[in-house]
Amino acid sequence: MPPQLTKQLGPERPLRPTDRPLTLGERKSLARTHRRDKLALLVRDPHPTVVAILLDNPHITEQDIVRMAAARPAVPESLSKIAGHPRWSVRHPVKRALVLNPATPLADAIRIATTLRAQDLNELANDASLPELLRRHASELLAELQSRPRA
Repeated sequence: MPPQLTKQLGPERPLRPTDRPLTLGERKSLARTHRRDKLALLVRDPHPTVVAILLDNPHITEQDIVRMAAARPAVPESLSKIAGHPRWSVRHPVKRALVLNPATPLADAIRIATTLRAQDLNELANDASLPELLRRHASELLAELQSRPRA
């Protein structure tokens, strides 16, 4: 895991570099807030517990979730939480951000790829930063889609 990520996963981290470090408990508490200024800062917190709370916050937006899913470096466990969330895992921009993130666990990325559009599969198949198995799966899905007769 990159040192930057290890530091961010520590028990204390500031929301902004100039702020005092907040404990994990304080960050979890803030993740339940309705304040957009705090939520905008918290979406950068990679800790899986904070992510899980944010996913259930009614004040979080799809754009926030896409930002979390596209973050690099990322914690695979946090990305799995997004991929498995009933509200967010069905949204196309979220799915796309997850499969294009190399840190998304392969099983999640492969499962999500089966629900993507042809243009997304084409992009996946040609993205060298992604695992070979995922790229091959996307190519196979794309070939299958293109071979189907149009109704």
